[in-house]
Amino acid sequence: MNRTKFCELCELQKMDFHKGSRCGVTDALPTFTGNCPKIVLQDKFQNKLKEVNVQYTKESNFAPYAYTYFFIFVAVGLAIILGGVYMMVYLWDHAIISTGPISVMVIGAIPLGMAFAVYNGHRTRMKINKRKKQLVDEVLKEYRITYDYTVKFGKKIHGDEEVFVDFQLQGGNGITFPKKIKESYFLKKEAHVPLYN
Repeated sequence: MNRTKFCELCELQKMDFHKGSRCGVTDALPTFTGNCPKIVLQDKFQNKLKEVNVQYTKESNFAPYAYTYFFIFVAVGLAIILGGVYMMVYLWDHAIISTGPISVMVIGAIPLGMAFAVYNGHRTRMKINKRKKQLVDEVLKEYRITYDYTVKFGKKIHGDEEVFVDFQLQGGNGITFPKKIKESYFLKKEAHVPLYN
């Protein structure tokens, strides 16, 4: 595991644009083996734990909508394309040549594109959020910290969504960390960022 993953949760981390992540105690790159004995898990840790679990839960909750949207738009797109094919065969049988059926089939490709865009977007976000959660969980596993959590989403106000989180943490190999995190806050509406530059 990359040692800087420990530092990303630690209050003592120092960031330098030229040198990268540094330890606030030693002012050097992390050199420990296993786990860091000087780690301090407080506010930064709480925020990261909340962030990764809220995003993971939010995307997991979106899965039924993504799949429903996918199947409906695939069905609509295929129905339009098949309608265009039927129209082409009908006109051909009546000795009529027209570009209308081709236009209908091209229009049918639009819902197909929309369906695959939502499906692939969901899968990509799910993979990213799952990986971020795994990285935090891997660090916590090194310190034998386990947790149970509940995330509930409330009302939306101007695109910002109310979130209720409740974390119960146990274990910890002698390091100090918050044993309970319970709060509500508003999750800011995500700005649309393209996946590729």
